[in-house]
Amino acid sequence: MSYFLKFAVVLTVLLAIQSSSFLVGIVSFERNLPQLVNQLSDNFPAELTVTIKGGHASVNVPQPYFIPVTPVSHEGTPNLKHYLVIDTQTPYSSDQFTKYQSYAWLTKDTLFYYGNYSQMTDGRGDSAAGSVGDIRAVPLSNVSDMTINRDWVRGVLAKFEPWVRWLTPEFAALVLVFLYLIVLTKLIYLSLLAVGVWLIGALMRKGYTYGISYRVGLYAASLGFLLSEVAGAVRLHVPEFSVTALILFIVLVNLMAQPKKARI
Repeated sequence: MSYFLKFAVVLTVLLAIQSSSFLVGIVSFERNLPQLVNQLSDNFPAELTVTIKGGHASVNVPQPYFIPVTPVSHEGTPNLKHYLVIDTQTPYSSDQFTKYQSYAWLTKDTLFYYGNYSQMTDGRGDSAAGSVGDIRAVPLSNVSDMTINRDWVRGVLAKFEPWVRWLTPEFAALVLVFLYLIVLTKLIYLSLLAVGVWLIGALMRKGYTYGISYRVGLYAASLGFLLSEVAGAVRLHVPEFSVTALILFIVLVNLMAQPKKARI
């Protein structure tokens, strides 16, 4: 087991190479975080200012004011065309909310939004009507007085930036630990492989116990595991069961070269 725990580190490195695009993405995300903050804040309309005071909302733009979904998002949800509609002058009604075709509606004193939204399909699998599970409400009386504009959004996002920078290397390390644990699951595979080794040993009259068969399989599997992970690192396809076949072949060759009563 001591040997395998050390060998698992080598396999983890090879597995990490296979996941290099994901790990590089984590590093790239951390480096591009300031630009990401700016991009996200720029999605908030520059001309819009929402003021919440005393549980009531007011805006500096003509109403109803719509914040449309992006073209990419619109393709998946043709029945909802807006992220948010701001209309503090029209009394809320579910019919009017449906006509606005928006995820959320900010009224004078409440934010209404769909708790869940699913796209229904017709019998041919094409998009049909949207299915609304429930409409939820957030009274503005529970919201502190504030002024929301692009600068406010950018400031809120910027507060999370130091935390993200701190968590990024921690998350990368957690990914490596997770990969190591994935490698350790090969011990379960080895417990099944030991049955095959035990059968080969029985046919060759080696008199192996299950424990000895497990250890033989563990050492014999090293080459198969190594070649499999190297192939994965260089993006080569490995046929199913080929690793198992290679391991059992190695066991068979080694047992044939041993005396009848081998000792391990």
